[in-house]
Amino acid sequence: MMGLHSFASMVPRFGWMKKTIAWLTIVAVVNDAPVAKGADAPALLTEGQRDACTLLERAMTERGLPGLTVGYARADGAVTEIALGHSAGDNAPIQPGAKFLSGSIGKTFVAAIAMDLHERGVLDLDAPVKNVLGTEDWYRRLPNSDIVTLRQLLTHSGGMPTHVEDPAFQKAIVERIHSCATCLFSALEAIKFVDGAQPLFAPGQGWAYSETGYLVAGMAIEKAAGARYYDLLRERLLKPLGLNETIPSDANVLPGLVSGQIAPDENYFNLSPLTTMQAGRLRYNPAFEWTGGGLAASSSDLVRWARLLYSGRALPEPYLHDLFTSVPTGESDARYGLAVGIRGRGVNVSYGHTGSIPGYSSGMRYFPATDTAIAVQTNVDARDGTFDHFAALAVQAGVLASGLASNGPKFTGVRCP
Repeated sequence: MMGLHSFASMVPRFGWMKKTIAWLTIVAVVNDAPVAKGADAPALLTEGQRDACTLLERAMTERGLPGLTVGYARADGAVTEIALGHSAGDNAPIQPGAKFLSGSIGKTFVAAIAMDLHERGVLDLDAPVKNVLGTEDWYRRLPNSDIVTLRQLLTHSGGMPTHVEDPAFQKAIVERIHSCATCLFSALEAIKFVDGAQPLFAPGQGWAYSETGYLVAGMAIEKAAGARYYDLLRERLLKPLGLNETIPSDANVLPGLVSGQIAPDENYFNLSPLTTMQAGRLRYNPAFEWTGGGLAASSSDLVRWARLLYSGRALPEPYLHDLFTSVPTGESDARYGLAVGIRGRGVNVSYGHTGSIPGYSSGMRYFPATDTAIAVQTNVDARDGTFDHFAALAVQAGVLASGLASNGPKFTGVRCP
C-alpha cells in the first residue's frame, strides 16, 4: 500500500507518503545454498570489492543512510549482493541476504499473477472488473466500478482515488497501530475509504497512482482464482523461481528483517522511538499493504526477479506484450505498464519499480541491452532521488565486486567495512 513512486525519479511522493575498519568478510556460495554470515565466511575482500565498498560507503554517508544493500545480476546469471551499515536501534551489521520491506515492488508480483491467470483463461485483463466483483455491495459503490478493467487498475489508469491520501484513513491507521500494533488493517477496510468517491477521470483517460486500485485487483484475483493471493504467489512464482529470500510481509515478526529508521519529518505513524522494530518485532503490522506491496525481500532476490520478469522468463506462457503495454504518466520519457515503470527507449530503455514503507525504501531496475539488473534497499524512509542517486553507482559497484570471470560462483555476498 505505502510503496508509492514517481517515474521521473522512481521515488514515492504522494501526500502523507510524500517522500519517499576492519577487514570484514566476503561470502562466496555456489548454486542456491543459503548465504553464510559473519564468522562463517573468513575470506578477505578482493580489490574490486574494496573499491565497490568505498564507492557505496561514501555515497551512503553523504545521504545519511543507516544501512544499505545493493544487488547486481550479470547476464550469465551470477548475482552479487553488497551490504553496508547497520540496522536501526541495535546497530547490528547488515549482512548479505538481509530482508527489507520492499513496498510497492510487491506490485510487480501482483501483476505477474494477474498475467498468469489471464494466460490460463482464469481472469480477463481487459474485461470489466464487475464481471468478477459485481455481486459485492462494496465494489458497486466504488468510482468507475461499472466499466473499469483489471488492466486499467494495474496501470493506474482507472481513475480510482487512493485511500492513503484520505485524512480519515491516515488517522484511522495511526489509531489502529497505537491501540493494537499486531492488529490487521484489512484491504476491505482500506478500500471503503473511497466508497462513493468521485472518479479522478474516466478509465483510460489519465494516470494517477492508486494503492486502492491494487487492493481491488487483489480482491478480483482471489475471487477469480478461488485461492488466497499469497498462496498463488508461492505456488506460481516464489517456489518455481527459487526466490527463497522473498516472503509475505503479513505479520509483525518476519525472519531476517532489518530494523528500519523513521526520519522525524517522515514519522507517518507517530512512533517513538523512531525505529521500526523492538525485540525483533515490527511495531506496526505491515499486512495492511497486501497487494499494494506486501513483501519483504533481499536485494539479491530482487535482481533475480527483475531479470526473470522483464526478460520473459518468470512465467511459462508468453506475457511481455501485456507487461509492456503502457500508458503515459505525464512525466517526460516515462510510461507505466503492468506494474512496470518504463524509462528511455531503444538501447537505453530500462524497466523497474520502486517502493517505500515507513522505515524502508527500495528500487530495482533491469537493463535489457546488457541483460543485467540492479537493486538498492535501505532501512530508512524514502528520500527524494535516493534510488536514482544510487542507480549508476550500483551498476559500477556491481561490476567491480562481481569481477569478470564467467565461471565463478552463482552467488557472492560482500559485507563492507
